[in-house]
Amino acid sequence: MLMGDGLIYPSYIAGFPQEPTATVIVKQDERSLLSYRPSRAIWRELAAVVVKRGAEGTGGPLSLRAIQDGEGFDLVVAALARDKATIVDTIESVFKIPTRLSTPDGAINYESEVKNAEKLASRIGWAIEDYRIEVDGGWEGRLKGAGPSKGQLKAKLHSIATIHYWTTVEKYLQLLFSHIDAIGTDNAIPTRDVWRKMLFAAACDAYRVACGQETSRQIKAFAKGWQKLTSTKDEPEDTNETKEEVV
Repeated sequence: MLMGDGLIYPSYIAGFPQEPTATVIVKQDERSLLSYRPSRAIWRELAAVVVKRGAEGTGGPLSLRAIQDGEGFDLVVAALARDKATIVDTIESVFKIPTRLSTPDGAINYESEVKNAEKLASRIGWAIEDYRIEVDGGWEGRLKGAGPSKGQLKAKLHSIATIHYWTTVEKYLQLLFSHIDAIGTDNAIPTRDVWRKMLFAAACDAYRVACGQETSRQIKAFAKGWQKLTSTKDEPEDTNETKEEVV
């Protein structure tokens, strides 16, 4: 890099070299580099990062090949988010990776549990929207009038609950690591249940923080949103799980 030229950000399509610190994923049937998004915490991407890169060229950093199979390790993840040539955010996180997370079964189950957490985050959003519609008769009209900016308006509505929820989940991330490390043992299901109960409790708490109950109208709206949040009718019980936790 020459002084004054700024940073160069080559893409995978442009012929990205064998970079020992990058992660290669398949996105829409094409290889691409795993990018950092400030709205998505790094721990939610770990399933892609910790898998050793195979012959097909996808997987985590090449440096992981130096780690022997069956061993846990500490992983330092540094990332930079940009808008063209402007740096908008940087982050550095350290994770103590459990042994089983770097195995195919461990990575699959980890990704599955991250998706469960994300589904609950979406459910919080739906519940808050029900609450808002009930207490604010003009909300749906403003959404319609927002046009392409409707998503930004919803994100602003959800922000208090979303931040509270993900902050709590990250605080108890070790529960997920403990579950992944227990895969293949009799402790797999109990540790998974502890993790999921924490997710549900965090979601309920986030909803309470975001939705007031000071007036009779708010109380009615709260009950309607609470029903949306806690309903399980769209989530049939999985009766095929075993202690091996193969998804």
